[in-house]
Amino acid sequence: MKEEEILEKLSEAVKEGDSNRAVKLSEEAVRLGVDPLMAIESGLAKGLRTIGELFQKSEIFLTEMMMATEAMKEGVKVFKPKLYELRKERKFAGKVVIGTVEGDIHDIGKSIVAAMLEA
Repeated sequence: MKEEEILEKLSEAVKEGDSNRAVKLSEEAVRLGVDPLMAIESGLAKGLRTIGELFQKSEIFLTEMMMATEAMKEGVKVFKPKLYELRKERKFAGKVVIGTVEGDIHDIGKSIVAAMLEA
């Protein structure tokens, strides 16, 4: 599978809210040596941005947005070990504390920001 193809499939998995598929594709991306930052930004996050735009236009429901967010979170978990390997090559930039009230709708945005900052 080519890199562009796996990135597009990662995006589709998030848009479909398919966590299992997002994890399998993320594992495949790691196996193929796809840059984890690129996989997150051009794959998982791309799908979530599309879903966010649809939600903003009221073309999808909150449940679909939440399922897409969960799929992205699960995909990012697969890339975390690789991100930590890359972090060894980077200098420490500081600490960020981020949170929301449990169950608050803003948890979606917080999760997106946290995943991107972690990456």
